[in-house]
Amino acid sequence: MKVAILGPSSQALDLARALHEMGAGVRLFWGSTDHGLNPEVAQEIVVPHPWLRVTKRFLLPGMDAGGKGRFNDLFRVTYQVDPSRLVAASREVQPELYAKMSAEFLESLSGQLEMFEDVDVVVDASLGVAPAGIGPGGPAVGEERMRPETLCRWDGSQDLAQWLGDAREIAMVGSGTRAQDALLALDGWIRTAGNRVFLITADAEPFKDSTHSWHARWSELQTEHVRALETHARELQEWEQLDDFIRAKKPAPAWPVPPVVVFSGHIASALDQLVDRSRTFITCEKIPWVEGLVQPENNGLELKTLAVDRVIGAGGPVRPRERFAGLDLAWDVRGKGPRDPSGAHPEKGFLSMPATLPVSAVMAQLRLLFSPRSAP
Repeated sequence: MKVAILGPSSQALDLARALHEMGAGVRLFWGSTDHGLNPEVAQEIVVPHPWLRVTKRFLLPGMDAGGKGRFNDLFRVTYQVDPSRLVAASREVQPELYAKMSAEFLESLSGQLEMFEDVDVVVDASLGVAPAGIGPGGPAVGEERMRPETLCRWDGSQDLAQWLGDAREIAMVGSGTRAQDALLALDGWIRTAGNRVFLITADAEPFKDSTHSWHARWSELQTEHVRALETHARELQEWEQLDDFIRAKKPAPAWPVPPVVVFSGHIASALDQLVDRSRTFITCEKIPWVEGLVQPENNGLELKTLAVDRVIGAGGPVRPRERFAGLDLAWDVRGKGPRDPSGAHPEKGFLSMPATLPVSAVMAQLRLLFSPRSAP
């Protein structure tokens, strides 16, 4: 049995170790040499190059292997190799050979190469990719026309504080683990006076029962906002008791706006930018059957448009379906994992490993695929 494990992730690493220890043939597609494995083990199992796609070796979509089932054909994992280091090392050893090569040929050697390996089973334990859009199920209206410096589909790697630059007001879409990672990364920015995040989430009560490090900070912000509301109510009552001629000269106390303004039970439906304006206009709509419980004062209008400096999509990773074109796979409606909680798909031999699936569950699925032969 030869198993390809698509990484990188801690789960991919754990599964690779378990399979290697039991003597299975393992190819761990990691994308780099930063994995922490024993060098001898790594040399045997790690492919330190990013994987591009997975197909069948011969079978076209919907084709059967002569009535024997699609599992009789191998899976082909294509990956990308950067030959520049190999070329540089070879050039130092054989300079006379490279001196005879044309400039065009040398330039061709610097391009990316595609290679592949054929395996019996594929386990997708990769971290996924950033969603293609911030709207419900895809890009919001007008999203694909946004200036790239104003919209970030955050995959967890970008330095958000640096990307924001001098932005003071931003919109963030999402409230799951990825969004909480982003908010925590921006905690220093949020603490700066005058900076504000407009958080748009379909959840009625975002961060409820969260164990993320952001939750403590969120509780602190909520407490501060409640105190500000109490102070405002007291000051407003005092203002209303003033004589009319004094109220005419003294404005009513302003409503306290928190540094994280939450539109719970909302979706982001549209984005727009005017040619002569630097700001981005994001439209959010209230979901009719979801009653936002956090900052309910923001639920008054069914539709509202916010003017912000930057927009961050932090909806959490989805499966890169386009990399598995031609395979018979069944994903959940969110596109974040397999429909079957066991990780299995209709395409026999292809397994998914969402974050909540333990290594033991995947091992159980593999044993179903390769049952030991009965003793004669």
